[in-house]
Amino acid sequence: MVGIDGSTVPLPYGKEPVGDFGHFETGTENNGKVVPARISRAYDVLNGIGIDARIEHYRTGELSLCERHLPCPGPSDLLIVDRAYAAFWPMAALHHQKKSFSIRVKANRWKPTRQFPSSKKNEQLIEVGPGVKIST
Repeated sequence: MVGIDGSTVPLPYGKEPVGDFGHFETGTENNGKVVPARISRAYDVLNGIGIDARIEHYRTGELSLCERHLPCPGPSDLLIVDRAYAAFWPMAALHHQKKSFSIRVKANRWKPTRQFPSSKKNEQLIEVGPGVKIST
């Protein structure tokens, strides 16, 4: 079982981090200058081992970093990610690679997910397409 998640972290303010990651003004720390970075990690959940880790400019999106982790899950692994990754292209890429995955989806994300709580069903399979419409 492999989990992927990302976040932002502050780096120590200095010439090298600013050059690589940029900075922005906050008005509080380091005379108002902060060097944030986007981090992302693929993690072997069952064994408690990091498989792959990335650190990039803070404007790099989690989905972009996720793409670089997609080779990490093996053929028998289940990939688990949170709702930040609920987009068509990562699902399509994983499906194309014949990888099993579970993506948490916000209840109001799509029509089928909005209707599911009142359906009294235990589970439901939906098809997600590249457009606005989703068939059930």
